[in-house]
Amino acid sequence: MQMTDITDPKIAHMVKLISILAPGKGFTAAELAEKLQTSTSSVYRYLECLKMGGLPVVYHNRRYSFATETSKDLTKVLYFTNEEANVLIQAINNIHDDTLFKQNIRGKLSAFIDTLSLPKCTMKYKNAENVHAVATAIKEHKQVILHDYASPNSASVRDRYVEPFGFTTNYAEIWCYDLDDHKNKTFKTARITNAEVLPISWEYGHAHRKGFVDVFRMTGYDRFRVRLRLGVMAYSLLIEEYPLAENEVFEVDGTHWFLDTFVANYRGVGRFVIGLADDIEIVDTPELVKYIQDFTAKHLVPI
Repeated sequence: MQMTDITDPKIAHMVKLISILAPGKGFTAAELAEKLQTSTSSVYRYLECLKMGGLPVVYHNRRYSFATETSKDLTKVLYFTNEEANVLIQAINNIHDDTLFKQNIRGKLSAFIDTLSLPKCTMKYKNAENVHAVATAIKEHKQVILHDYASPNSASVRDRYVEPFGFTTNYAEIWCYDLDDHKNKTFKTARITNAEVLPISWEYGHAHRKGFVDVFRMTGYDRFRVRLRLGVMAYSLLIEEYPLAENEVFEVDGTHWFLDTFVANYRGVGRFVIGLADDIEIVDTPELVKYIQDFTAKHLVPI
């Protein structure tokens, strides 16, 4: 896997640009280019990257800045996933010796990593606000109302009263104890209109139980072993799309790798295999073969 060079000037410029805009003051593209000692065209590219990453960059009176609410608390917007944190840690550790630069990078990144050891990510600001509220509730052991939660299973939109106690990868879902049916389940962050923290402490903490999250980001309470022989393309896409899988894969030869892991269900790995069927061999996993056969028979219509 190619190592990210954290000393790359482009990365340094992006970090510096965030620190310049964080206080909320606006700057023209020319002023930002001067501060970064780069071209205005590069500044435009960096600003576009920040927007794509979920940071609300605004343009007003020919000046760029972060939205006012963002500048008040940037930690509500910047989150790192376990996968991103893993890459960052590797990149930082790849810097030779314990230099001042290395120490400063660690210090600045730590400002965006809380003590909950939760997965973090860069996301849309609305989702980030909800995640921040739920993270606070988890830390303080409080109940939460997930306002207007849209459930495709019941085809309904209604408030859900829960006791949140964890997140899945990327803050995609929240592990909760549902106070209506008294079961542990996950709720998708993107389907929450607003998360309201209640001044009520957990009542069912003894019943909270997180499920298993596999490398394909599927959740459940069961574990099923999966073994795959991967070609170059399949291996490359696996590591790019699911970086945590790197710990579960080993090289067979220069052109083949072997994935030996456990999954919560066959949905995630099934999609991955179907998309790269000509570069993956399923090894000693007949249940996965049957899942794919049933899936393709039901959903893929012959052309």
